[in-house]
Amino acid sequence: MQKAAAHLQAEALGARLCRGEDSLVYEVNLLRRDGKIIRAVIDARSGQILDTKKKDEPRAR
Repeated sequence: MQKAAAHLQAEALGARLCRGEDSLVYEVNLLRRDGKIIRAVIDARSGQILDTKKKDEPRAR
């Protein structure tokens, strides 16, 4: 969570552990300096950021 916050220059608001397509992932909500909330999806094993999106954007499928 700290890695994502540092990489995205944002403050972590909260996280939850979820089952991804083939692994466990963290969904982390972050507050950017401009006041926008973004969600990062992070691989729970490697810590790699898999996806990011603004909170108000529709979920991509």
